Amino acid sequence: MTARTQPWLHRFAWFTACATYLLILAGASVTSNRAGLSVPDWPTTYGQFMFAFPRSKMVGGIFYEHGHRMIASVVGMLTIVLAVWLVRAEPRRWVRRLGIAALAAVIAQGILGGLTVMFFLPPPVSIGHAALAEAFFCLTLTLAMATSVRWTQDRPLLPVAGAGRLKRLAAATTALVYAQILLGAAIRHANVGVVAHAAMASVVTLFIFALAVIVFARVPRTSLRVHALALALLVAAQIGLGIATLLVRVPKTDPGQLDPVQIIVPTIHLAIGALMLAGCYTLTLRLWRFLDDPAGQPAGDQSPTLFRAYTDLAKPRIVSMVLVTTTLGFFLGGKGIHSLPLLLATLVGVGSATGGAAVLNNYLEREVDGKMERTRLRALPAGLIAPSRALAYGISLVLFGLFLLVWQVNLLTGFLVLLAAFLYVLVYTPMKRLTWFNTTVGAIPGAIPPLCGWAAAAGRLDVGGWILFAILFAWQHPHFYAIAWMFKDDYRNAGFKMLPVVEPDGASTFRQTLLYSALLIGVSLLPVAIGMTGKIYGCGALALGLSLLIIAAVFSRNKTFLDAKRLLKASVVYLPLLLLLIIVDAGF
Repeated sequence: MTARTQPWLHRFAWFTACATYLLILAGASVTSNRAGLSVPDWPTTYGQFMFAFPRSKMVGGIFYEHGHRMIASVVGMLTIVLAVWLVRAEPRRWVRRLGIAALAAVIAQGILGGLTVMFFLPPPVSIGHAALAEAFFCLTLTLAMATSVRWTQDRPLLPVAGAGRLKRLAAATTALVYAQILLGAAIRHANVGVVAHAAMASVVTLFIFALAVIVFARVPRTSLRVHALALALLVAAQIGLGIATLLVRVPKTDPGQLDPVQIIVPTIHLAIGALMLAGCYTLTLRLWRFLDDPAGQPAGDQSPTLFRAYTDLAKPRIVSMVLVTTTLGFFLGGKGIHSLPLLLATLVGVGSATGGAAVLNNYLEREVDGKMERTRLRALPAGLIAPSRALAYGISLVLFGLFLLVWQVNLLTGFLVLLAAFLYVLVYTPMKRLTWFNTTVGAIPGAIPPLCGWAAAAGRLDVGGWILFAILFAWQHPHFYAIAWMFKDDYRNAGFKMLPVVEPDGASTFRQTLLYSALLIGVSLLPVAIGMTGKIYGCGALALGLSLLIIAAVFSRNKTFLDAKRLLKASVVYLPLLLLLIIVDAGF
């Protein structure tokens, strides 16, 4: 759909981005003043709701911490309005999805902020809170730029020799600046990484000055040159501030009252760092949007690159959901995140093995994928990647993930990942051509990831882990039956024995959908029964489960493509909301 100019939406998006930057500054003032636990409860402040807390009591560290929470609440409300506005008024799907992603990010950021208080400022959570804040800032900047007149109107691209290399340099520079900010967060919250941060500063400086020089030499547009110049001036100022920060810095663990200079200089240093990230990121977006290499591939060409083909082969959406459920299992199994290196090793191992299993699934189904409309352009049926390379790629990913888990985590987690890969590749994949029962069998490896996280953190499997398994197992049935009904003709052409193909009238499909939707309500309430969560989760899980069951009932009654699509979307929304409820109400 063609984008249309909406000035007030654009202004509101910019206002949200500016408010987000103010929130980052407020967060910096909290850490600089060592005010992180000045308010010991959450989400209330000394038992009072956010804006009901009297101003007369906002003194000392309470002023910084409670002020930070108030600004965060405002940003949250602005993001809700922006997301709803985009969903209702924005014709471009990718912009609407970014608005929803921003809403999810601000919810996750609020949860991380609460966890920092509940667990007394654990460095891994505090660093994650800082990292997500910067990523959320970039999201809001993207929405502000994407809704502008210049972005929405069709204009001729600016021909620049070597534009492709320039775009990649800008993207790499942005990634380095973000990594540098993460190292700075590690210093502020964990007193580690000072040498690495100082060394990375020279690399970031080199990349930014190189980017600015190339933009001045090759890009004739004045606004892009001014943008690059401003970025170079920011990094020059940041070098001086970085040196000053190292000279006045007092480690977090050292007692004593800080002098004003020891508070102000690190705060300004962080503020300029956020501006550098914003400058690099927005310059990168502008270069990718408006530049074209006359000697290379046009900017509007959407044909996949080899890197993208290999990435898509590993089904990154499935991997991302697996990593979320694995993290949940790790969090609950270990009653918190007590070892960030262990969690990272678990996620890398599970993610690698899951991606490898997806590659092998694509390898085995490459011929039938070519017969289905929705899969015929995948890397293997389209001929972008040789089958032998895909096979080697998939096996390598699975073996790497398995060895990493056995070596760095424990044998039980490695066994569970291997079991999931075996069931998915060598049982579920061939069963799709033999029996409709493949959906139930395929739900088993899909439900194993939280067990992997639990086993990694606890070294064993407890009742709580099996309850998470049961929730994922039941959830997959209405989710995949909706997909099977939507694409039943494709599955029939490919020879897959999905339930809507075996029984075209759909009676069994609708019966199974209703059965597992009802079962999902029961298993989702089991965490309350064993005391793993409380009443807040119980009420939320019941409301979510009943909503999904009602949508499944409408689908079973109407039997239309649109109702199946509505059920699919509802299932996609249901799961992350349920997981968020578990995390918020776990009560550790």
